[in-house]
Amino acid sequence: MSEAPLAEGRQKNVLENFLQILQETVPSSCSMQPLLKDLLAKFDKVSSGQDGLANVVQPHRLNTTWSPSCKKHGTGFTCGLWSLFHILSVGFVKWNQLNPWNPDLRLSSGQIGDALRDFIEFYLRCEVCVDHFLYEYDSCDYDRCNRFSFDKDTDSIQDWMEFPLWLFEMHNGVNARLRIERLEENQDANDLTTEFEVIWPPRDQCESCWISEGRWEELGMYVWLSEQYWLDSDKVKDNEKKNAHPEPKPRAEKSFNNQIAKPKILRNLAKKMARQESGSTLLFCFLGLIGIAILLKSERKRCRRKAHYKKV
Repeated sequence: MSEAPLAEGRQKNVLENFLQILQETVPSSCSMQPLLKDLLAKFDKVSSGQDGLANVVQPHRLNTTWSPSCKKHGTGFTCGLWSLFHILSVGFVKWNQLNPWNPDLRLSSGQIGDALRDFIEFYLRCEVCVDHFLYEYDSCDYDRCNRFSFDKDTDSIQDWMEFPLWLFEMHNGVNARLRIERLEENQDANDLTTEFEVIWPPRDQCESCWISEGRWEELGMYVWLSEQYWLDSDKVKDNEKKNAHPEPKPRAEKSFNNQIAKPKILRNLAKKMARQESGSTLLFCFLGLIGIAILLKSERKRCRRKAHYKKV
């Protein structure tokens, strides 16, 4: 955020909407919740400029230490931001499960997806990354337009699961595409990894996620995402299997190939992203908290062409 106040209109509305959605989708026991509550309660001050934002954030004494997995590759912000998005995606399903008989309180996958898209458009500081995300989102990549719905009345857990699964696919599409770009630009010349070895999670971390190379089982993958990004993860697997109405069919023909082979529209997309590893959801909440503060604190900047990221 710049020193000047946010202009009235869409940019300001996008931020307030995204904060409200985070408040509903982040675990209630997460230490990020008091900050979200304060940001929304004092939104006029937050949107008045950098000083107003700082006055609201500073009393919360943010934890400025990245988790070991994010700090390992030196790009904690990117790692923390992806973690926040995945927490939001799983939290969307959890929120709707808490409101099974009240459609007015539920959220839709279309609503969540659009909120994420708009937030990235206005507040992510890497213009190359923004352009790439908006291109894929607006082009309905990964079958988004058929998978997302604005129907709060009749959608079931199977429909809600499409959002975290779509985000998982998009994230892996970035991993695979960056590998191809590094090789084509003669970076990491000694990298002998295959296309599917950069796909996350590795099979040895989640046997139930994968049917075969590049093809996954939806329920198994969603349960794994829940275990990684939600509190009380030791209870998630039993609860998800118990609550799922009948088990979704495996995506036997689904592969990352159809997305990876697309022409590259942005040659200077960030080169490396922090590798995502398992960790405490509570730590991820801290990362997300810091991510919001950083995103709001600075004006959007163009990523430097030489920026270095590692696979997430």
